[in-house]
Amino acid sequence: MPQKLLNKQTQKHSLSLNQSMKKSLDILKMNEKELLEAIRDLTSSNPFLDYHPGKDLNAMLEESFALPVSLKEDLYLQLHTLRTPFDRKVCSYIIESLDDHGLFRESIETGSTVMQCSETHFASQLRVVQSLEPAGVGARSQLESVLLQLERMGETDALHLLKAYPEALISGDLRMIREQEGWSYPRIEALLGVIRSCQLNPCHAYNHTRAELLLPDFEIIRHEDSVEIQLPDSGTLSLDQSSAESVKQDPVFRKYLEEAHFFVDALSRRKVTLLVLMNALVEHQKNHFLYDDELEPCTLQDIAKETGVHESTVSRTLSNKHYLWGGTVHAVKDLFVSQTRGGTSRDSVLKSLQAFIRSEDPRHPYSDQDLADQFEALGMEVSRRAIAKYRGQLGIPSSSRRRKK
Repeated sequence: MPQKLLNKQTQKHSLSLNQSMKKSLDILKMNEKELLEAIRDLTSSNPFLDYHPGKDLNAMLEESFALPVSLKEDLYLQLHTLRTPFDRKVCSYIIESLDDHGLFRESIETGSTVMQCSETHFASQLRVVQSLEPAGVGARSQLESVLLQLERMGETDALHLLKAYPEALISGDLRMIREQEGWSYPRIEALLGVIRSCQLNPCHAYNHTRAELLLPDFEIIRHEDSVEIQLPDSGTLSLDQSSAESVKQDPVFRKYLEEAHFFVDALSRRKVTLLVLMNALVEHQKNHFLYDDELEPCTLQDIAKETGVHESTVSRTLSNKHYLWGGTVHAVKDLFVSQTRGGTSRDSVLKSLQAFIRSEDPRHPYSDQDLADQFEALGMEVSRRAIAKYRGQLGIPSSSRRRKK
């Protein structure tokens, strides 16, 4: 059967994003930190833009990047304040060889070979490092770290107990220790308590990493009967119009000028869009901020419908954004709350679940079905499977593991 080729015209509505629109969307997606980085990059290359950071921002940056000294920095500082002589090169080698737990894992033989000194001299310098704070630093094992701590504390009996009877302590044979040392069981238990008070990782306080700088995109302030959204003082971005007229005919400078105008306009649109969407979202969760009520069910579709903004724009604008509330930075996405099959907000279910667990009899904890019955008594429809899922999210073990005899 012969086939016929037919040409048929159809109409289809589609939106094609040009380069300018894509750049606007990229700016809309940026959080405060990313936006400030983009402003700095652009002002450093564009002669028509001038940026002056806000005072609050400068203070926040200084506080955010101020971190305590590292373990090695602290040890070097202590070394240089010692009144007793020490071998700077050997001690420096030992400090630089410490692992993340402050332990020196190499042997005395290896260290002395590398530093081309006697083992006796190397061991003496290791003792110098071990005399520094925190007690236990420079040990060659966690056991030696505990021994060093006991030695620093002056707990000679506990030190002797750990040195002389490691196998008996592991097996729990306190009877043999009692017969050998003539100590009473309460005395042995007291010495064990001293040993347990020592730190297996005494240098853990120094194990910090540079936290990522997290700047809030706005602050939520509670008044007596209203909630206010306040944008941070990020500084001022100005456009140099005075020199713009004189270089308009130059194609290179005209390109820079167009870029500057576009960026300033995009920032203004971003600010308006953020405020419109956040006002709708905060108004939706107003009782949470005014009275500390649980969050109401709220979705991207709800905010899109209330503001007339497309759902994808709501998602793009509010994702990766943060707000300051009560001195703590929170993710905006946490204000979007799903609801259970019965129409109850997830936040309300989580808070109620925690309250039920706190009030249960530890000898007869609630099963998941018992918890479902508790919710039903409150007029909240939550299935047993949903309760098991929420328990997992809150880190609450099952009833059998919560039971106490």
